[in-house]
Amino acid sequence: MLTELIKGRTLDEALELTNQDIAEYLGGLPKEKMHCSVMGREALEAAIANYRGETRPVDREEKIICKCFEVSEEKIRRVALENSLSTVEEITNYTKAGEAVARAFLP
Repeated sequence: MLTELIKGRTLDEALELTNQDIAEYLGGLPKEKMHCSVMGREALEAAIANYRGETRPVDREEKIICKCFEVSEEKIRRVALENSLSTVEEITNYTKAGEAVARAFLP
């Protein structure tokens, strides 16, 4: 479905898509599956960077805080901000980070 969504767009236009756009195009996703739209968005970014011959910067200092799904602190912050997430359940649904990990990012 992501392929259908980006057909006819320039690479820059494709990069403007959000994970919410992907979820909406699919007719919505159950809250427990929102991480799929985040993974789609990340795959699109990686594919475009690869096509352009760009190397995506890897921050060796980036802290992986959920090893099961390789979820970094930066990913949780970015996804939470991009999607206005405010609960542990939302963060877990969007990143697949464990509940205890997600709790660490909320006041």
